[in-house]
Amino acid sequence: KDEMVELPHAIFDCQEKLLKKIMDKCCPHDVPEGTKIALLGGIQVNTPLGTPEYFLPKVFHLMDSNGVFEKDLTEALLEEGNRDIKEVIREKRLQAKMDNLKAHLADVPIMEG
Repeated sequence: KDEMVELPHAIFDCQEKLLKKIMDKCCPHDVPEGTKIALLGGIQVNTPLGTPEYFLPKVFHLMDSNGVFEKDLTEALLEEGNRDIKEVIREKRLQAKMDNLKAHLADVPIMEG
């Protein structure tokens, strides 16, 4: 096994255990009732200069104010991250154009004869 690959995963596991202890101590005492808590954790992968950085998400959980797990959002995050960025930009531009057109439509009443 590559130690440089294993090390960040081992550190993440330790940090996850620490965060669990913090959540157990704080919830529900320090969190207002009804508050949702999103826990996002992962590994930041440093890359050579000129190459985009990379974040490897490992956990994305939604919890209630008592610290009780409600939903795992990790898969949705990964799916969104794997979408083609060009397609996302194209969709946003098209939506902005449609919103602009709708905002400038004239309201013309239909006359019945």
